[in-house]
Amino acid sequence: MDVAALDAAVSDHRHWLWEQWDIDGSGTLERNELLAKPLGLVLSVQTLFAPPQPADPSAAPPPITNKEAWFDYWDSREAGGDGNGALDKEEVVRGLLKTLHSTASPARVTPARVTELRATIEAVWGIFDTDGSGTIERAEFLQADGLADTIVATLAQG
Repeated sequence: MDVAALDAAVSDHRHWLWEQWDIDGSGTLERNELLAKPLGLVLSVQTLFAPPQPADPSAAPPPITNKEAWFDYWDSREAGGDGNGALDKEEVVRGLLKTLHSTASPARVTPARVTELRATIEAVWGIFDTDGSGTIERAEFLQADGLADTIVATLAQG
């Protein structure tokens, strides 16, 4: 459960959900309001604050051509990311290595190739990290001619 989001909604009487739950506008939630269907607090908690379903670890990563899903997958904790909504250099390198492994012969992913890939990412990072944060946020990754488009174009050439 996303406890922080639930706490924010419950503790702020101006939150839009509080207005939904407090049917009579009394400023308190009575039993009937807690259990109201379909918009009471109890049912809202189950749907609005449910934790995200973990990715199936046996599932193959999405292809880079599905840019949004690729970003989300490599940022996710299940794939070894940190789930912070941005990709750091190691998350990108790990994603690219797996992507290259699935689109090319496994022989192309050698220790020398890993070193070369890390050096390439280091060299171009500043071009795509437009806000200088040290990470590639989702918008930076997905923008036209951003990192995603560059990876897709590069793989299409190779």
